[in-house]
This record gives sequence, structure tokens and C-alpha cells, in this order.
Amino acid sequence: NSSESVPPTGVGGGMKLVSADVPRTAGDPTAIDGVVQAMGGFTDRLWAQVATADANLALSPYSIVSALAMTTNGAARGTLRQMQDGLGIDDLTTFNGGLNALTQAVEGLAGTVKLDDQHTATIDLAAANQLFGDAATTWGKDFLDVLAREYAAGMRTVDFRHAAAAAEALINQWTSDQT
Repeated sequence: NSSESVPPTGVGGGMKLVSADVPRTAGDPTAIDGVVQAMGGFTDRLWAQVATADANLALSPYSIVSALAMTTNGAARGTLRQMQDGLGIDDLTTFNGGLNALTQAVEGLAGTVKLDDQHTATIDLAAANQLFGDAATTWGKDFLDVLAREYAAGMRTVDFRHAAAAAEALINQWTSDQT
């Protein structure tokens, strides 16, 4: 990891965005198939753990995998390997590029589509990739660069240590605003 870092902000206050000023790349379209395979395997393993016959369950494997992949970029050593194993990926850099390309391809489906000669529909699609971390933490520049470059995201900081309930409310409000 880089020795450079972005200092903590927003301690005791509201939500702040800590992000890198680097452009998003196009990703790696050749890695999409591997991402889809890994996501399918992850979904199968997750479903086996959480599904029950007597309850309805809805989840978004894409959202879960995206959040875990972004988080994995901040991990090191044993934790990094465990997270990669859990996601079913060998190379995190390749996975980042493939997930980026997949996300942009899906977002590219947004717009007006013709249903038949008389009807159209508007499809709104936008990934709301974002991580939330404690405002007292210093976030590494390399980590923030990957979030910006591959996920068009940053780190939204809140005060988990001293204002956990307020942090939860801020995160829930942000999420609600995005959906």
C-alpha cells in the first residue's frame, strides 16, 4: 500500500466524501466472463448459507460482490487472501477491471427502448458503488485510487465510534437517495 494517505475528515460531524481525483477507466471487457463466473459461484455459496424453505429472500449478488470487491482492495496479507477466496477470485486487479467493465456495460443499457410500434419504456440504471468508513481513519491513497478508477466511488466517512446511530441514519439516507 502507498505511504501516502488522505487524512481523516468529518469526525463528530455528518458524512464526508474522501476520494481520489483520478478518472474512471473503461475497465477490462475481456475479464467480464471471469467476473460473471466468480459472481455465480459466490451467489451459489451465499444462497446455500442464507436460503430457507419457509421464508422469502431477495438479495442482489451484484451489490454484495461489488461491496466486497471494493473492500478487498483495502485488505492485506491473510485477510486479502480470505476475501479473494470468499469471492472466488485469483487476481484482484483483473477482477476490478472486469467488474468495472461489466458495470459500465449494464449502465449502458439505460435509456429509452422501443417495446413495439406504439410503446416505449425508459430504463434507469446506475450503480451506487460506495463504501462507508470511520471518519477517524486515514484512508490510503492507493486504495482510494482503485475505488475511483475501477468503481467510480470513494469512501463516505461517518463517526462510527462516537455517533453510531447517527452514522447508521446517514448511511440509510444516502442509500435511500440512491435508490
